[in-house]
Amino acid sequence: MTYTQQQLDAARAFINNSNVTLSIDKDYDTWQDGTSTTKHSVNISVDLAHERIWTGGNSIWSETGAVKGVKCSEMSLNAYKEEHYDVNGVLEQDDDNYWSGGLTGYVHYDGSGKDGTWNDGEEYTLEEKGGLINGRKREGTGDGFIYTDEGFIDNLVAYTVKHCDFNEELLGDFLSYDYSEQGMQEEGCVNMDVELDGDFWLAAAAHAGVEITENYEAVARYNAMTKEQRVQDTFDKGGSILLADGKEVHTMEEYVAATTTDEYVALMQKYTA
Repeated sequence: MTYTQQQLDAARAFINNSNVTLSIDKDYDTWQDGTSTTKHSVNISVDLAHERIWTGGNSIWSETGAVKGVKCSEMSLNAYKEEHYDVNGVLEQDDDNYWSGGLTGYVHYDGSGKDGTWNDGEEYTLEEKGGLINGRKREGTGDGFIYTDEGFIDNLVAYTVKHCDFNEELLGDFLSYDYSEQGMQEEGCVNMDVELDGDFWLAAAAHAGVEITENYEAVARYNAMTKEQRVQDTFDKGGSILLADGKEVHTMEEYVAATTTDEYVALMQKYTA
């Protein structure tokens, strides 16, 4: 996809802001049948400097309908994409090949109730919550949950616009967040779903001169290797390979000897059928 100069310039201003940190990572695994999986991860962290992000008072989970300036320390927005490669290093097209940000956004806040910040209140025990991870606080002991408060999300965005050079008009299609339908919040932390276009932020990182880690470049080289080259690379780095029959080998000679037996060939044919 092609991005406009305006979009890339706006992204550069945002990620070069002193309150913003962009992190890019790439990890890979090799499987017994010679295929591999590469996981791309993008994280955008925003330092909220313990400033107050105001709620709007319309959370359906707040017993008090509290309108408060919540002291927030950090917002972390994450997304990842998995790519699966066949034994020849060719990318397979499948359902995982997209950027996923479900349940990967977090806002950390002070829920002590001190100095006018949010009051998390007293938490029910696991038995009282019926085993639910995100149960409500004990009624009458705090403000309830920020979760579903629309004003809080709006004011988070407004904070990034004012203090982090976030251009919502140009960047809103590439980064947004809202409450998750599958998770609420834990004490001191609001959970969100994240819409993050990792391909755009990779392009923005290059445009902004953000250094791509050596690991990221190494993975690109690794994905271009043949199966045999990957195996040799593992041994060259002092690693070992656990074969499908449970045997662990440490050299190419051991690998070839173990994987060319009639028994092992028959096992792999059954394994990959």
